[in-house]
Amino acid sequence: MLTGNLLKRVQAPGASSRCRRGGPQQGPHSSRSQMKVSYRRRIWSEGFPRCVNCGSSGYARRGRGFCERCFPWAERLRLIKTWNVRDSRTWKGCPYSGILSPDVNEEYVDACRELCERELYVLKLNEERCRGEQSIDGLDIEYELSALCLLLKIRNRDHFHGWATTLSHTLDPTARRLVYRCLSDLMTLHPRRGSVWVRALHVSHTRYLARVQRRR
Repeated sequence: MLTGNLLKRVQAPGASSRCRRGGPQQGPHSSRSQMKVSYRRRIWSEGFPRCVNCGSSGYARRGRGFCERCFPWAERLRLIKTWNVRDSRTWKGCPYSGILSPDVNEEYVDACRELCERELYVLKLNEERCRGEQSIDGLDIEYELSALCLLLKIRNRDHFHGWATTLSHTLDPTARRLVYRCLSDLMTLHPRRGSVWVRALHVSHTRYLARVQRRR
């Protein structure tokens, strides 16, 4: 019953794996020009045969050698590295520019940079696991299932708790890789809610309080 609810929530009208990866969208509303543009964006150049971060060539190409998944995080990280910690007015692209207290500027910038670097690392690790370069055990699948329940606001989020051992003994490495790839694609179709700026605000506030406690 829970698996059926998950499938209903992740299914989007008109969404397919080929369309998500940048391929031409087939349908009554698609045109030849749109298909040509979509197919052109899907092709990688000789200088960048694959994404420079995750190493995948199955997703649409964006700027500076990044795919459509890694490019937004790489772009945010590039902007963060140009920020002046002492002057929040130089924080281009941040909604909290010029609003935060100078006491938390350093913690906030560090939190933003670490979150972007972590997201890029997770995307790279997921692709390595799907290609077979990294082993996948039952705990990895259990974590993806729990993250999907949290993302889709499933009421019983601990339904898959304790499934790691069963999944490891029941599924062979090929089956585990296939299940992990499907879950990873579902997470890509439904990105995590909450902006990186908001998450960094919570992290920086926690670090600031801890720094104040240490001074006392």
